[in-house]
Amino acid sequence: MIDAHARGEASAIPAQAFQALDVIMRHERSTNPAWVNIGRNFLSGDNKRPLTGGFECWLGYSLSARPTQSGTHLVVNTAAGAFVADQSAVDRLKAVFNGRLPPAPLDRGDHKEANKAFRNIKIELTHLTVRRRKTSRGLSQLAASRLTFREEGGREVSVATYFAEHYKIALKYPDLPCVACGSSKRLAYFPLEVCHVPAQRQQLLQDSQASASMIKVTALPPAARRRAIEDQVVKHIEPDPGPKAFNVRVNRHMAGVSGRVLDPPRLFYRDDRVASPRAGAWNLSNYRLREAPGGIDALNDWALVVMDPYVPEREARQLAGSLARSMECVIGLRVSENGLLVDKRGDNESTKECLRCVCARARRKFQLVYCLLPSGTGVNVEMYNAVKETAELDLGVPTQCMRHNPKKMNQQYFANVMQKVNAKLGGVNCLVSPTQAPTPVPLFAKPTLIFGGDVAHASPGSSSASVASVVGNVDLDASKYVARLSAQSDRREMIDDLEGMAREVILAFYEANGGAGDPGRSMPQRVLFYRDGVSESQFKTALEEEVPALRRAFASLGDGAYAPPITFVVAQKRHNTRLFVKNPRDGEGRNQEVPAGTVVDSGVCHPTEYDFFLQSHSGIQGTTKPVHYHVLLDECGFGPDALQGLTFALAHAYCRCTRSVSVVPPVYYAHLAASRGAAYDAAKEDKSDTESFRSGDSGDQRWGGPGGGGGGRRDGRDGRDGRAPAPAPARRIDLRPELRNGMFFA
Repeated sequence: MIDAHARGEASAIPAQAFQALDVIMRHERSTNPAWVNIGRNFLSGDNKRPLTGGFECWLGYSLSARPTQSGTHLVVNTAAGAFVADQSAVDRLKAVFNGRLPPAPLDRGDHKEANKAFRNIKIELTHLTVRRRKTSRGLSQLAASRLTFREEGGREVSVATYFAEHYKIALKYPDLPCVACGSSKRLAYFPLEVCHVPAQRQQLLQDSQASASMIKVTALPPAARRRAIEDQVVKHIEPDPGPKAFNVRVNRHMAGVSGRVLDPPRLFYRDDRVASPRAGAWNLSNYRLREAPGGIDALNDWALVVMDPYVPEREARQLAGSLARSMECVIGLRVSENGLLVDKRGDNESTKECLRCVCARARRKFQLVYCLLPSGTGVNVEMYNAVKETAELDLGVPTQCMRHNPKKMNQQYFANVMQKVNAKLGGVNCLVSPTQAPTPVPLFAKPTLIFGGDVAHASPGSSSASVASVVGNVDLDASKYVARLSAQSDRREMIDDLEGMAREVILAFYEANGGAGDPGRSMPQRVLFYRDGVSESQFKTALEEEVPALRRAFASLGDGAYAPPITFVVAQKRHNTRLFVKNPRDGEGRNQEVPAGTVVDSGVCHPTEYDFFLQSHSGIQGTTKPVHYHVLLDECGFGPDALQGLTFALAHAYCRCTRSVSVVPPVYYAHLAASRGAAYDAAKEDKSDTESFRSGDSGDQRWGGPGGGGGGRRDGRDGRDGRAPAPAPARRIDLRPELRNGMFFA
């Protein structure tokens, strides 16, 4: 069937035949206990690297068979997976705190970090004759010596005493918390010393230090990655007897394809000064941003809040002076010296309390608040989320967070910060011109609205909802964007409230461009929708659900006749195709990367569908990954060349840096906004979890016994009538009105 399709004798792609081919290619490794199969990846525990925080990285390869314009290709890439290292529970606690046990009993901050490390991981109980495996819900608030329960006879006894009497185990660390297992209605607690953590797959979404160390382990430059891929083919794939039994042969050499390198756009700053990108980057030195925020004559009320206790007041005021000069020189914003408030977080003050108190002391509402955070990664992330949640949901104040690192706070650093500040306050950093003309040329001949859509999912084991975001430009140059957020059913990839959110974005575009006073400019005449996070199996669903939702949003405006043409493009970043230059002399940078602007639309693309690979950025480390764009609908009639050129030009319009980025900014912004909304929900979950464990430690919970911890349904049903619960309705996540129509996510 596959051969017949390749010869053009069958019009439809034989999906079942490709599934069968995948099974044939993967069967031997799938049945080999020495390898762990995760999705399309095969990872080996014999090839692993240690990471920080008690994690380790297992290495291997991925493979899948795909139909292409030049026949059937096997897509092979290096693969890596993060695992919790095999260790005792006490050693895992030590790993969280850089190899040492924290002072016992744990204070509030230490307990929160430790609890994250033990939440939703598998543990084995070692005090029983036969080890039993359970799922940890986290750690108890109370230590084993203070956590009590009532035995069947009515005697109240601590966990430490119980294990000493029943198992003759005298705890070495009775002041450490216990591991909590079971359901919320029937919790069972076990001392850390009788728990072992087996090696297991673990997402690193909540451990930024381990994520950073994993990137360092897996970031291979192009030449090294190419050798690693070819090595996997020679060692594991080519000699596999399974495919040979079906007369399937694998060519050990990579497929050759032809590509084009697109010309970069011109970037116009203040006074039409031109920056020309080279290798996907340009320098902001001696440039002023294109437009200062239009609604702000001067920055008369602003603040610098120092969250790092080790920063002296003199250094903080010097930093405030540098920020003021940068706002004047880079943005062109007049700054009042008398309007500055420099304050510091109190020793016993939370981040949220500090921000609220500072804003309460202002003469008028702050126009902008800078927050200086500690340099520590874990604390930094926690404080950052607290600052954004408080400022955007409660106070309605734009904030700019910075990490305390005096050595890196040079002129280039402040220029990059000013780009974010200018975008948040409503300014324009630069204009992207698609041609080499001496003056700016508009990206679009007619008013065009560019949407970006994404859905952020909570980490595995979390009860938080998925959060969908829709962003869209509100100016004719596609420089200013607004975002709308909506929480929806967990793990649902389609955007439930797309109609409502798209309608609001269109209205924001309408109002920003003159409204009823200028109908020729205020209503988009074309719509370009870039969608992130949709797999190929969901393309049909996206066309059947999301495109009609957009049409309903259009029809809900005016008399119902408004129906602009739609071009719907899916941007896929999670794929395993990599591009390498055939001749290293054609490469870019010290690693001889494929040049920024390289587009491939033949050879390895789909044989019948409209898709292309675009590598729009130049990598800093590792091997750059092109984005795979699938054009599901093109009513606007852009055509391949125009759409590829436009997509590459837009990659230079990202407001947060002076580099072209890997994916178009609307997708980037949608991802940032969705992640922000997901952080809001995660904060609510952390609070509810803390309250749950506090109530569980009160002594009123039933003791599950040494082998306890049962109860609670695991089949995804609600337990009343056996039916699965209905999907949760979408609920809007609304920011304060002052920030709703600004780039708070920048």
